[in-house]
Amino acid sequence: MPGIFISYRRKDVGGHAGHLREALVRRYGDSCVFMDIDSIGGGVLFRERIREALDTADVALVLIGENWAAAQPHSGDGKAPRRIDEETDLVRQEVATALAREDVVVVPVLVEAASIPPDVPEDLTELSSINVCRLRNTEWRTDTARIYRAIDLRDRPWTRRWRAFRGFLRKPGAIAASVAVLALAVVGAIILLGEEEDPTPPVVGNCENLSIEQGQRSELSAAAGKSGQAVKERVYYGKCGKQAWALAEFKDGEKDVFEEDEFKWFVAGEVPAACSRIPGELLAQWANNKYC
Repeated sequence: MPGIFISYRRKDVGGHAGHLREALVRRYGDSCVFMDIDSIGGGVLFRERIREALDTADVALVLIGENWAAAQPHSGDGKAPRRIDEETDLVRQEVATALAREDVVVVPVLVEAASIPPDVPEDLTELSSINVCRLRNTEWRTDTARIYRAIDLRDRPWTRRWRAFRGFLRKPGAIAASVAVLALAVVGAIILLGEEEDPTPPVVGNCENLSIEQGQRSELSAAAGKSGQAVKERVYYGKCGKQAWALAEFKDGEKDVFEEDEFKWFVAGEVPAACSRIPGELLAQWANNKYC
């Protein structure tokens, strides 16, 4: 089971963080989820406990609300330094430490309508280059399903290789800077030629459009966090080689794209982005679908 670290500001997204923790505990177990308000006992040095938690973490969920980088409350005129700009800010230390770790997958989680601020300190700038998840009350089941997928993908080959390459780029000195482009080419070659199979290999030809059974529609519903099955006439299921995709609509009118991995279905992300990954030959066979 993964070790999951939740970074957040209580006055910013405390309620969302608490509910997310409960959902993660139900899925992965209490011992796998670290959140400061519940996980740090009295008398324990706070920063030391945070470092220990990151030492055992596989994934760091960085919850970002609209006030994540706001000026400190006492500033009045808004001219006082923001908490995120201070080197002693605990949240900044948490996120910077997680980003610097090659063995930790960092997942920015944008709460409600929040976005990553464009002017964060230098040790946090990588946040803007990482794929984000969202956490909204109105889309809670769908959003938490995508967070689960981000956590469950932590050990895929491309994820491990990217973390290794990211750690290499952070090493100081002119050598790392001068060979960065070459290293990227080498990593690409390893991904394509390595012994481990890439999770989403390119497929040309051999695509087929298939019928989907009731049990599979139930699996799609479970992956999307829905209580009812996907609508029978509004599910499109296709397979190219070892990769399978489904486009499904539910009774509430919501649509999702799914990818099958080791006989399990996962939400593949926002519909337009996910559709761009499906082979064109397969999309052409879904002549009646209106999703992509």
